Amino acid sequence: MAAKYKEMYTDIKHKITTGIWQENAPIPTESELSQMYNVSRITTRHGLEDLEKEGFILRIQGRG
Repeated sequence: MAAKYKEMYTDIKHKITTGIWQENAPIPTESELSQMYNVSRITTRHGLEDLEKEGFILRIQGRG
């Protein structure tokens, strides 16, 4: 079984690449994503860091 952050990462990446979540539109906050995927904020942060490293998201502190 894949790590929880990888499952979350894969799902978010899919939503972005398929257009479910629009390019340049904000995605849910760390807190909202944690609730959506039933994971801790640290797990959420790990997945988002990987998405940012690969250029799928841009994170701006305080902007959601």
